[in-house]
Amino acid sequence: GYIGVLFIGLAMLCAVLSGMNAFYLAASRLLYSMSYSDALPSVFGELPPKYGTPDKATYFLLAISLVCPWFGRQVLSWIVDMTCVGAAVGFTYTCATATAMAKKDGLKGQMAISAIGTVLAAFFIILSFIPGSPGFLSIPSFIILFVWIALGIIFFFKIKDNFLHGKWEGISVERILMSKMTDAGT
Repeated sequence: GYIGVLFIGLAMLCAVLSGMNAFYLAASRLLYSMSYSDALPSVFGELPPKYGTPDKATYFLLAISLVCPWFGRQVLSWIVDMTCVGAAVGFTYTCATATAMAKKDGLKGQMAISAIGTVLAAFFIILSFIPGSPGFLSIPSFIILFVWIALGIIFFFKIKDNFLHGKWEGISVERILMSKMTDAGT
């Protein structure tokens, strides 16, 4: 009855809010990690001693989160459509990396699961570009995606010298992350 619907609605609300909270926390840590590895300005990598959380990255995300809804539902749907492609690319890259690492370590079961994940994620990327498919991007979403890719290319060329000739010269990403965990005592 009505009480059951109320509880289902409450459970759905809690699920959505917990997901939003997790993405918010993960995004601030992502900005922090990118700042630590010199991929973003150092201001995002500052950790106040009182709480040890990236507060400036959190405030930056808060400002973006507060401004975005004012663009309207249609613009937000374009951005969400475009970011789905980004999420699929990230998932494809992660699964492909896991496949390569499992192959290197001789873990056949893990390699098979990761390879399946790579294929499925790549399939979802392809769906975004096939006209008539449910995930096909609209023209404004394509424009936003191409602007985002162009900004990424510009950003890459701006920071690549930090990795080629900076403090991380010749050091793998794994070693960068390990050095951070060692510094933090984890």
